Amino acid sequence: MGSPVQRPTGVTILAALQIVGSLAEIAFGAVFGVFGVVIIVIGVLALIFGLALLSGRNWARILILIGAVLDIISIVGIIWGVILLWYFTRKHVVAYFKAPK
Repeated sequence: MGSPVQRPTGVTILAALQIVGSLAEIAFGAVFGVFGVVIIVIGVLALIFGLALLSGRNWARILILIGAVLDIISIVGIIWGVILLWYFTRKHVVAYFKAPK
């Protein structure tokens, strides 16, 4: 048996940003009461996504790739989308997400 694959630093940083952003979104939604319920739900989903990314779930990597393609298609996020596509298809990043958990 090989040694466990270390989580890449970039994955840790992106997951932490996702988690912090989702907590801010939940707090923002709480300010709006009934109208903020949708914002809170999106924030909770984003929090789950961030935690999955941090724990190395491959479905989270796939969602990142889908989001990156959507960023590129929207033209507004083309640079960010290209960076995410490049990073999340790197050999060591894919190995981390494909490793047994």
